[in-house]
Amino acid sequence: MHLTRFTDYGLRTLIYLALRPDELASIAEIAGAYQISENHMVKVVHHLGQAGLIETIRGRNGGMRLARPAEAIGLGMVVRATEPTLALVECQEGESCAISGICRLQKIMDEVQKAMLAVLDRYNLSDIAGPNSRALRRRTGLHLSRGAGWHGGRIAGGTCDCRYRGRRLWVFGNGAGASCTDSRRSGAGAPTYQLAIWRESDSSRNRRHVAGSANCHLY
Repeated sequence: MHLTRFTDYGLRTLIYLALRPDELASIAEIAGAYQISENHMVKVVHHLGQAGLIETIRGRNGGMRLARPAEAIGLGMVVRATEPTLALVECQEGESCAISGICRLQKIMDEVQKAMLAVLDRYNLSDIAGPNSRALRRRTGLHLSRGAGWHGGRIAGGTCDCRYRGRRLWVFGNGAGASCTDSRRSGAGAPTYQLAIWRESDSSRNRRHVAGSANCHLY
């Protein structure tokens, strides 16, 4: 069985929200983290809301979050809610053919379907987001603080890979081995760097500042 892209996006959205249970997230933020079309994400989020898996908070500082604890959202539950059909062959949906009624294929495929769902039902969002949460947060930019329009990014190993409004951006300059502009240490613990952000499409001779700055923590 091949899960649809819709289900894939739905699972990714829920994983993202499970990584930040105490915060609200926006469609633009999640779309930027995964480099997915916001138009697709709107449909996915709407469907997940109708299925009771996420809830939306309206208003200027609104956003979305899981409607229940991550451990209460099983993977099988998500797949059942997002897949248009779980049938592996047409005869499972009532379609008839010349050998319907005497062929054992439908019964075998029913067993395959039940086995697959049984495996998915053994796992929940917490099983995915919990054990590897630090690495997942890094990959999706959740360890960074955000300013207006800042939708994620990461800085690790001396390299900045930042995104603004869903677009990958270059970050220029230097400081402590990182490619950052106007780097400044602040506070105790992990140093914080102030990043000036530029368009990816700008050439090195024509770098136009577009996004102000954002604080990134160097791990």
